[in-house]
Amino acid sequence: MKEFDLVVIGAGSGLHVADAAIERGLSVAVVEEGPMGGTCLNRGCIPSKAIIHSADVAELTERAPVFGIKPSGYKVDFASVTKRASLAVNKDAGAIERSIRATQNMTLFKKRCRFVAERCAQEVPPLQAIRSGHRSACWVAETLQETVSSS
Repeated sequence: MKEFDLVVIGAGSGLHVADAAIERGLSVAVVEEGPMGGTCLNRGCIPSKAIIHSADVAELTERAPVFGIKPSGYKVDFASVTKRASLAVNKDAGAIERSIRATQNMTLFKKRCRFVAERCAQEVPPLQAIRSGHRSACWVAETLQETVSSS
């Protein structure tokens, strides 16, 4: 059975805690079913700012005559705007996942998990449990043991 010093549920800001633990020589399990990077990278700050930047460029193009520039016209292609934002997000999320997988003493589990008691988390649907005590966390289930041994 694989044991971890720390279990982090979510690969957003929880990765700061995971990195600090790794720097101290601890073993870390990161549990995240979705893309890496959390809400900010995947649905919040980053895609919003990419889309807003495109809007800023369109506004600047409209105001170009004020600067002595006469654009011949433009068209906002919203599908291309959102595709550009999605590509940037996917690239960053992929880079984070590759980094986690390459980090010694850090194991990624592409699962959904929730806390069910103090120092205890369980996969959703409830197939597997994580138990954490003083400097230890254990995954208890055949499927996760198979995941660990095959990685």
